Amino acid sequence: MKDIINALKDTPIPTLLVLAGLFFLILSFVSKLGGVIEVQPNQKRLTIPLGLILLILGLVLNSTPTRSPSGIPVTQLPQSSSSLPPNAVVSPSSSTSTPNPSSSPTISPSISPRLNPPPTNSPLVTQSNEDVLFHLQECRSDNEALKCEFLVTDQTQNRDLCIYGKYTNSSAITNQGKQYVAKSVTFGNKKNKAYVCQKLARGIGLTALITFEDVPTQINHLDLVEVAASLQDQGSFTIHFRDIPASN
Repeated sequence: MKDIINALKDTPIPTLLVLAGLFFLILSFVSKLGGVIEVQPNQKRLTIPLGLILLILGLVLNSTPTRSPSGIPVTQLPQSSSSLPPNAVVSPSSSTSTPNPSSSPTISPSISPRLNPPPTNSPLVTQSNEDVLFHLQECRSDNEALKCEFLVTDQTQNRDLCIYGKYTNSSAITNQGKQYVAKSVTFGNKKNKAYVCQKLARGIGLTALITFEDVPTQINHLDLVEVAASLQDQGSFTIHFRDIPASN
């Protein structure tokens, strides 16, 4: 019974409506089902319209694009990453320069200062998309689960960002050529299997954690880590991190 409840909990609502509609339509043609459910003649008149309503409603909802809480469409991202060319990695858009100790710092009126610079402990890899920085802090094995931690910072605006986990192409590929799909994502104080959305404050970093389950504990290197995300008014994109060490 617990397995049935868990299966129904993870089943999309449109699918449940379609199954319920088919069930009521079947009841309209039989008098007894499995020796448990007995349908009276006066009840059969209600099963056909009720079954049709549920079936049509489920089909309509199933054909309607799903939208995230922030209004960003949840689009199906490409599942294959092997076709990416080697130069498809997004390069960081920020650059640093060494200040001159003898001169006092000045800020140009036309340039907004960064409120929160990158952390002093250097991340493994930093990638960016549309002025949103993804600092990969570490990937570590934890009891047959691989957890990759990021610091996400919007440099220019206050925008909604969604990070996707299960059912998308957020994945990790080991140096043995095996691919593991993300099972859950934690972003700030929110956790979900499918996706989590947060509003980023300009210049303020927020921690994200993607968990990949059933990964052998002896894995110590990742050829590729992919993070599927979508940004307010910009649509979906994928961040790629290559040649990542994994600690135990």
